[in-house]
Amino acid sequence: MYHANLRIPRVRTKELFLFVFFFLYFLPITMIGGDRGGLPIDIVPSDVLAIFVALVYIFSNGTFSQKNKILILQIILLIYGFGLVALVIIQHGDILPLFSFFKFSKTIFPFIAGYALTRWLGQIVVLRALSNSAVAFIFLLALSQFAYHFNFRPRLGSHFFELEVYGFPNSAASYYVFLLCCALIVVRTTAIRSMLFVLGGAFALGSLSRNALLIFILAVIFFNLKGKVNPIRILVAFLLFSLIYFFLNWVNIPILTYSWDAMVSRMENAQYSNDISNGRFEIFSHTFDLISTRPLFGYGFQAFSQFSQYGTPHNQYLELLFKVGVFGTFLYLSILYAGILQVFRHRASMPPDLSLKGFYIIFGIIFVGSLAQPNFSYSPTGNLLFLIFGIFSYSPRQNVKKIDYCSNSR
Repeated sequence: MYHANLRIPRVRTKELFLFVFFFLYFLPITMIGGDRGGLPIDIVPSDVLAIFVALVYIFSNGTFSQKNKILILQIILLIYGFGLVALVIIQHGDILPLFSFFKFSKTIFPFIAGYALTRWLGQIVVLRALSNSAVAFIFLLALSQFAYHFNFRPRLGSHFFELEVYGFPNSAASYYVFLLCCALIVVRTTAIRSMLFVLGGAFALGSLSRNALLIFILAVIFFNLKGKVNPIRILVAFLLFSLIYFFLNWVNIPILTYSWDAMVSRMENAQYSNDISNGRFEIFSHTFDLISTRPLFGYGFQAFSQFSQYGTPHNQYLELLFKVGVFGTFLYLSILYAGILQVFRHRASMPPDLSLKGFYIIFGIIFVGSLAQPNFSYSPTGNLLFLIFGIFSYSPRQNVKKIDYCSNSR
């Protein structure tokens, strides 16, 4: 008998709390902004929320499993990083590296926050709220861009209603693709999935971000590799969407103010310099030269601009090597590996309406995208990644083979 499952679901307090919490957590806007040594120092909502929840959990005598390898590795990395930045401050008398160290190490708070929320409210409830909030955010973002602002201006997704997004819009566009993957953790209807793909494609394409467009295409392909939808049809639909989009701008339809000149200028610059990376390869080469000078311990969170005419290495892995050297990079990558392994171990305990494919794709495209931009250093992405690790790091002792998942949402 299955009539018991036909009850109309009611929204519980904890589901509503989690929905609002994650929606605010996703906002890539600056709450507190400033400038120090020519470098921006910003606090985003996920920073504040993660620190608040983590501190509440810690001061309420929250405990952790002794086998929590991710937390242990984070503490080791925290001590190692603090030692590096302390040496730099003693040698140069400049506290600027301290801000960079905080940005590097504060992901421990999202990790603890994810752990705490899961321990308090249950993993399945948390995962569903995470996915549902991502759907709501994407649709509200589309409403902001295409209804409130009512234009298709360059750098799509650069504003959330009246709020300017944190960081360069290229980074925000990639972040929206990560949220698209979060939205598809809950198995959606074909219509909702298609709408999400179209919106994700519009933001990736309209942002003028090659990296965002690449990871969007990868996300679409991998989401449909073994699904009911033929991936070839998805790619064909995306290409047709792109052609129609550019054609409407080429004929200069007034409602579409997309800057075709900006795209042409990028192609002309690449052709003129004979460099398809538009200068990225030169930056990478210069960064390798700097790293080769201090390969083991790096530059201790000193600003990259102090040693280069460029503001950033434009590569997360090179940035890690520059800041903390080979040892610190190995520790950081070990944390990422342990986190992914922890998610993978939960694959058998997930209910049918939740798909871990979304998480696997998030991890994959974050690592690929980090070859061209600092995804871990971009606060919304780094905070999201470590929150996910925290959610999966708590495993209560129970028989996962026979779990009544409906009882978790009551």
